[in-house]
Order: sequence, then structure tokens, then C-alpha cells
Amino acid sequence: MERIEIYSNKKKSLLLLIGSLLFVGGGIYMFMNAETFTGYRARSPFFIKTIGIASVLFFGLGIYKSIRQLLANQLILIIDKKGVNIKPDRADMSRSLAQFCNPTSLICHNR
Repeated sequence: MERIEIYSNKKKSLLLLIGSLLFVGGGIYMFMNAETFTGYRARSPFFIKTIGIASVLFFGLGIYKSIRQLLANQLILIIDKKGVNIKPDRADMSRSLAQFCNPTSLICHNR
């Protein structure tokens, strides 16, 4: 079995960045104009502002993560004879193929 290396995908990181920017913009808009969103379901401007802040915080983290992935071409996964190595820059994340296979649910073939 030859060594297979999987790197981070720039296209997906760019899509994550664009989507996160849109949702952060929407969260800021909701926070600034909370009174206009009060209607049948959400009568409290405080509730709308809370949703806006949560959106900015959550998708702001997505912006940070996507920019990090765009700037660095990271090695994410290595598959070789030794097993599957997730996040190879961390030594404690190495797993063998036998640890992923449950003998009762699927069959592993060693060649």
C-alpha cells in the first residue's frame, strides 16, 4: 500500500470564508436593526440582538478558521501501512486501521 496524503482544500476554505462573511454581516444587521425584526414569533428585540451576537461570534470563528486554512497548505491526513494518521503534526493523533474497524460491524482485510 502506497502512502496517501490529503491536504486542506483551498476552494472549500474560500467558500467557508464567503459564507461566514455573509452570516457575520447578517448578524451585524440583525443586531443594529433588531426593532424591525420583531414580529409574530420574536417579539423581543433583546432576543433578536442575542441571535445577532451569537451569529457574529460563531461565524467569526469560521472566518478565522478559513483564513488560517487559506494561508497555510496543511497536511490533514496520511494513510499508509502503519495506519491512519489524523493531523500528522500532532504525534498523539496517530491511529492504526485496526482501531477503526469493529469486527462485529465490518470486515477488515489485511494484505
